[in-house]
This record gives sequence, C-alpha cells and structure tokens, in this order.
Amino acid sequence: AAAAAAAVPPPALARAVPPPLVLHKQHQQHQQSKKAVSKKKRVDSDEDDDEEEKEFHHGRKHVHSSHEDEQRSAAGKRGSNSSSGSNSAGAGDDVDVDSAGKKSHKQAERPKLKAKRKASADTPISSPTMSAISSLSLADTPEVGDEEDDGAAHDSRGGGVQWDTAHQTKKMKSRKPAAERLAGARFRMLNEKLYTTTGGEAYKLFSANPNLFSVYHDGFKSQVNGWPVNPIDNMIAYLKQRPTSLVVADFGCGEAAIARSVKNKVHSFDLVACNDLVTSCDMAHTPLPRQAVDVAIFCLSLMGSNFVDYLREAHRVLVLNGILKVAEVKSRIKDANAFVKLVCAVGFDFVSQDASNTFFVDMEFVKRTNKVGGVDAEQAGAVLHPCIYKRR
Repeated sequence: AAAAAAAVPPPALARAVPPPLVLHKQHQQHQQSKKAVSKKKRVDSDEDDDEEEKEFHHGRKHVHSSHEDEQRSAAGKRGSNSSSGSNSAGAGDDVDVDSAGKKSHKQAERPKLKAKRKASADTPISSPTMSAISSLSLADTPEVGDEEDDGAAHDSRGGGVQWDTAHQTKKMKSRKPAAERLAGARFRMLNEKLYTTTGGEAYKLFSANPNLFSVYHDGFKSQVNGWPVNPIDNMIAYLKQRPTSLVVADFGCGEAAIARSVKNKVHSFDLVACNDLVTSCDMAHTPLPRQAVDVAIFCLSLMGSNFVDYLREAHRVLVLNGILKVAEVKSRIKDANAFVKLVCAVGFDFVSQDASNTFFVDMEFVKRTNKVGGVDAEQAGAVLHPCIYKRR
C-alpha cells in the first residue's frame, strides 16, 4: 500500500489568484496609463498644428508685407514724378485685401443662396401677365446646364480642383443659342397663360397681340421636334381611314395641319387665323350651327380653365352619334377614369382609349344624346391639370 501511494503523482499546484480588489486596482491603473498616452499624443498633435498654423500665417504676413512694400515704393515713385510726394503711404494702405477671407465669405454665403432658391421654388406660381411675356429678356433665360456643379471634382490629395473635361464638352454642346432660349422662355410663359385663363380672355389677348400666335407656335414646333410622335399625325391617320364625306371640326387647329392633310371638309378654329383655312374665335362659341359636323377633334387643345365649355360646344355642333376625339398629355390626366366620367357627364359615351404612347393618350367618345350635362368647374380643374412650369 505504501508503494502504491508513492507511485501516485502529487496533485498540480493551483495558480494563486489575486483577490478581486487587487484585480480592480490593476485594471484602473491600466486604463489610466492608456488615457495618459492618448492625451500625450493629442497634445503633441495640437502643438504640431499650432506650429504649422503659425508658419502659414507668418508666410501670409510676409507675402502681404512684401506686396505692401512694392506698392508703397511704386506709389512713392509716382508721387516723386508728380511732385506730390505725400500719398505714397496711403497707396499701400488700400492694397491689403485678404483673398482667403473673400473665399471663406463666399463659402459662408452659399448655404443662404441655396435656402433662398429653395424658398422661391416653393412659392405658389401665378399666371404670367402680358407685360411679363413681352418684357422677357435673355437675362431671364438661363442656359441649359447652368447648375452649381460645373463638372469640378475636388482632389483630396492636393486640395485643388480637377476639371472633368468630358462633362464640360457635353455641357457646352447642350447649350442652346440665345435666340432659341429666349423663344423657348416666351413660349413657356405664354403656354402657361393659356392654361390658366379662360378661352374668352385668351381670345382677347391674342386679338390685341396677333404676333403672340407666331411666338407660341414657333415654340410649339420646337417642342414637337423632341417628341417621339406627334398626336396630330394619329388624328390624320384616323380620318384617312374614314369616309371623306364626314365633316370635321378641329378645335385649336394651329396652322390647320388636319385640313391640309385630308380630303374631308374641315372647320378649323383657333385664337388667330394664320391662314385662309382658319377661323379665329373663342372655342366655346364657334360660328357653326347645331349638329353640323360628324367628328370633333381636340388635339392638345383643352387648354383653357373653362375647357368644359369647349366640350359643351363640341357636343352642340356634333350630330347624334357623332365622334369626339381627344388627345392629351398624360401628365395632365392624373386619373383617367375621372376624366372619362367628366366627359360622359357632358353628354358623351366612352368608346376606346389608346395609352400605348409614353407621353400622350388618345380617347374616343360618341354623342348618344342631345341633352347637355352640367359639370362643376372646380371638379373639372381637379381632373385635368394645367401645365405649370417651374421658375428657375
């Protein structure tokens, strides 16, 4: 038994563990030493920054002082030549301009300018007046691409600016000629005027200023060049598939493109008669008798704030079972079903709709009754929205 006991190895000695209080004190000492090292690093860094700032300001002061000396000497020479000799010191006093201070001032003013622009963008827009349209100048027409970001990319390594030449080249190509920009601005203001006034007011405006018609339609043609398709071409194609005996009323005909493209008898109405095919009038009161036409067309011409009166006039001049064709900008019709209900309330029945185009929608209605319905003007304005342009 003694031999067996001697063969068993002695148990391993347990490692001495310090009491909790000792551990806590050791932890505190370790944390304090880390804080001291970190604080020393910060102090050293601040001292280096102070030295750099002193050197920077010293250099600036040296540059300014040398510049002042040069100015004073030049002023002294000028004074001696002119026998004045008394203004040399004052000449140098006016030269001390801190360009860095100017730059920092501009940077400080930049947020205020942005806030002012945002506030002006949120301001409700009223209909432009005739004087505003006629007095519009190039100063009111910013060039395309004139934003705050001019393609500059800041170089974080050197603190300078690297210009994106590709962006600048594209921007220069996108800028339009001055005359074209001015014409586009006048068209937008005039277009907004037509959307936000009644047909009677627009007729008086164009009758007093016939030159506005060419301003408007020149701008309209420029807009059409950027469209994927012109809705008036669809109207012409529709009529060419129908009998030539059908009589057509073109409300808001412009230059009477439909009348010049089809063999049908076409009554063309607009605010100004630009040629012999057009009759100038308020489209809510055309000179046609009752039930005189088989097809009534509104191709992007439901523009007045009283456009429901135009629909009533179309209902009046259409024969029973006559066709009403409407082409409009999709963005104006927020709810297509609500617009259909509004037209049906006037006295039409819905036939079909073509919304395959990205920008425009074509609708067809038929006159099923000779009774004209009433529609609330406020309700109509909520269904078909005017085109309002943002002020830049």
